Amino acid sequence: MQEGKLDKAARFVDNWWKILSVGIAMILLIYQISVIWIKAKEMEQSLDNMKNEMDTQNEIRDEKSDKRHDDITRMYDELTMRGIELTRDYQDHLIDDAYFRGKMDAEIDNLKNR
Repeated sequence: MQEGKLDKAARFVDNWWKILSVGIAMILLIYQISVIWIKAKEMEQSLDNMKNEMDTQNEIRDEKSDKRHDDITRMYDELTMRGIELTRDYQDHLIDDAYFRGKMDAEIDNLKNR
């Protein structure tokens, strides 16, 4: 009878050690999963920060590019307007020149016909 109780007690202790070892293994597994989860969240936050920084840099670069484009467009418009003004001045000069040349030719013709 004593041996039966000892065997029963030994099985009981053996079962509890198995249950305890499985419990400890589960606790360690949950701990590892939580550590991995925390690291993943940190990496996700880090990636979000890097993405936000890149977006900010892209916006700054786009603003600079837009400003340069606006400056180039403004200079082109100014040069175009100056070219138009010079063309008008030259045309006015040609018209004035032709007008006076025509007037002189008329005077010469009048003098020849007298």
